[in-house]
Parts: sequence; C-alpha cells; structure tokens
Amino acid sequence: MNKHQLQNDLYRLPYHYLPQIRDGGDFVRHQSLRWGFAYLCYLHHIAAIIAQEKPRTLLDAGCGDGRLISLVSQHTAGLKLTGLDNNNRAVAMAQALNPEQRFICGALADVKETFSFVSCIEVLEHIPDDRVASFISDLVARTEPGGKLLIGVPTNNKPMSAKHHRHYDRATLIEQLATESHGLQIDSCEFIFNGNDPLYRFYTKLSENRFWFISVRLFENLMWKRVWTKLRYAEPCNGHHLLLRLSKSA
Repeated sequence: MNKHQLQNDLYRLPYHYLPQIRDGGDFVRHQSLRWGFAYLCYLHHIAAIIAQEKPRTLLDAGCGDGRLISLVSQHTAGLKLTGLDNNNRAVAMAQALNPEQRFICGALADVKETFSFVSCIEVLEHIPDDRVASFISDLVARTEPGGKLLIGVPTNNKPMSAKHHRHYDRATLIEQLATESHGLQIDSCEFIFNGNDPLYRFYTKLSENRFWFISVRLFENLMWKRVWTKLRYAEPCNGHHLLLRLSKSA
C-alpha cells in the first residue's frame, strides 16, 4: 500500500478533531461514548435484520450522520442505499464519511420514490406530538407495496432525554403506527439491549466517569462479547430499545 493510500484510509474519521481544549480549559485527547456498547449492539442487530431481509432498495429516514448506512453497506453488496435527514450538518457529515452512498437533506414528504425497505431508527421520539401521525403516514407512503418497515424507538426503561418528546412501550408504539389503517402487519417485536445488567453498569461506570476514562483492550473485548451474546436480547422490563418489524400490504 502506498503512502497516499495510508493517509487516505485515516480520513475515514476526522481524527484530527479528537484532541481538544474544552471550554473550562481541560485538555482531552479522546472522545468517547459511554453508551457505545449499547449503541453498536443495537446497530449491528439492525444491520443483521436488513441483511436477512435482502431488500433491493433501502431508505433510512432520519439517518443523522449516516452511521447505519455505513454499517449496512459493509454487509450487503448490491443494495441501493439512501439516507434522509433534515439536518444540513448531519447530512454533510454523512456524505463526507460515505461518499459512495446517496444522502438527501430534506423532509420525508418531499421524497417521491418508494423503497422495498424503510428504516426509521431512534427518530419518532424527536417528532412533536402534533406531527407524529403525518410523519408515520409519510413513512408508509415511502414503503412500496409488499415492502418492509423497521421502526426503532427508546423504551420507558431509559431515562428521558431532554431532546426527546417521549419514550415508548409496545402498546404506545403500535397505537401511534395505526397499523390497520395504514395496511401494516406486525412481523416481530423485539426489545434490544438489557441495560440493567449489573456487570455492564459497574464496568461502564468504573471505566468512564467524570474523573477518568480507562480503556483496556482485553476488558473492552470481553465486555463487548458479553453485550452481544448475553445482553442483546432483552425483556419489556429491561430492554432499552424497541424494534418493530412490519410488512406493508401488497
């Protein structure tokens, strides 16, 4: 591999932005997600669902910075992927990090084509109450007859974020989706990631808190193995994410 290619590969992520001096004067040389185990578990599970369905085309509504599109593209050859978001900055980042994929900045209602698979992951909770019904109608309209719709939302087991209008249980989500009137059939309902696991909670608090961040590769890998094999599937009482798979009538 030549030197230019080595440098080019480093630009998969903006690594020069990692070291910073924060507003309070603190120097940091890393950025981290305390909930990274849960997030990656959730995304990999969704990517596995999409790979299993083998759709021809996919729309990720509310794609943000394109992380799901990026992950899916690595596991599904030949799938035509489209990401949609109404945030200019997020779409610009998604396009920069995934130049070979298609991203649209705009409203769901402005998209005229239909897709064999539509994903909407951690988006509904950001929609104000008076706009949820129309947003869901637009999601269904973008799903082709006989196509699949995958909805993911945070559950009531997670503390409410200041960015969110609501969290969900199964009944609330199904009621909002108005499945019968939209011609939708529920294929499966899953609760993903048991965030109440004592060992997981202890490890994340010990390894990252307001005093320090510690990352030991062996322990990180062991915790990831536990998350993926033991904590991925959860129950209504402890699952942090709710995934609903639906089919649209032909």
